[in-house]
Amino acid sequence: AEQLLSRGSSPQQDWDSGGCRGALPRWRYLGPLLVVALLCAAAAVVGRSPGRRGRLPVASLGAKVVAIENFPTPPSLFCISVTRAGGAEQDLVVAQFNQRASIFACDGFTVLSSAAFLLGRTDLGEVWPIVIPMPNVSTHAEVMNGQQKRTYLNAQTFISAWDAILEDGQLWMHDWTVKVDPDTVFFPDRLRLHVMPHKGASLYFQNCKPAESPTPIVFGSLEVYSHKAMEIYAANKERCKSGFQWSGWSEAQFMQSCMDLLGVGHQFDRSLLGDSRCDAASCSDWTRVSFHPYKELDGYFDCLHESLRQTL
Repeated sequence: AEQLLSRGSSPQQDWDSGGCRGALPRWRYLGPLLVVALLCAAAAVVGRSPGRRGRLPVASLGAKVVAIENFPTPPSLFCISVTRAGGAEQDLVVAQFNQRASIFACDGFTVLSSAAFLLGRTDLGEVWPIVIPMPNVSTHAEVMNGQQKRTYLNAQTFISAWDAILEDGQLWMHDWTVKVDPDTVFFPDRLRLHVMPHKGASLYFQNCKPAESPTPIVFGSLEVYSHKAMEIYAANKERCKSGFQWSGWSEAQFMQSCMDLLGVGHQFDRSLLGDSRCDAASCSDWTRVSFHPYKELDGYFDCLHESLRQTL
């Protein structure tokens, strides 16, 4: 019988590239970064691939392999998006699923939504989001890098989202948890290279340094947390819920404040995000992990394809 994937789990078999699940999906990422390709091939040879179990036949590599020992396994990414059903965000997420782009090129994924809708189908069956309560949120006007920006005061929505992710439990099978906004053009294979040196660390990444801020911040279009950081959050999240007056905060402000309160380390990495309110970058800049905001389908995929052309 066909398996119904009603909790948004990640059936990777139908787009698995064999050596590295989700890092090189066959539809487009056939050679974006040579480093990632080598890592994935080596992982497959030694039977330590995070994708399909088992060894890739050595003959298919076109070379005799003598021995590969202590070769690093690519970090495993669990990626989530939170979307409101019935609008432009849903259209973006469904299109990303169909193209195996953004979070759907990660090792595991989950979509959380205000209502149920069919993301799509795989060899294992239908894929649906996890439904969470999503109250209407207000916005706050502020200036970042000289530009007017409206910040969504959505801490409550994402506190509920993180509670649902912890209850779902898939994140514990992966090295890093990544929250990606639907309008963020995101390349998981590039992120793996940035997080690889931090294996086992208690860490989150800051990705934005506005001129108006004395210190780097987490810009919510892309948030990156290590396995250990999420363990600490899971064990102590009630301290953050009761320790801050967060009702007028954005979700990124809440998570950064919470991680700091709990003693989780942080690192600033400007190349994680291209956004004019932080550090502008053209989609042709293949060194950037993500680009934001691209709210229309055509603009989103134009940016994605332009960035891929620079790496093929």
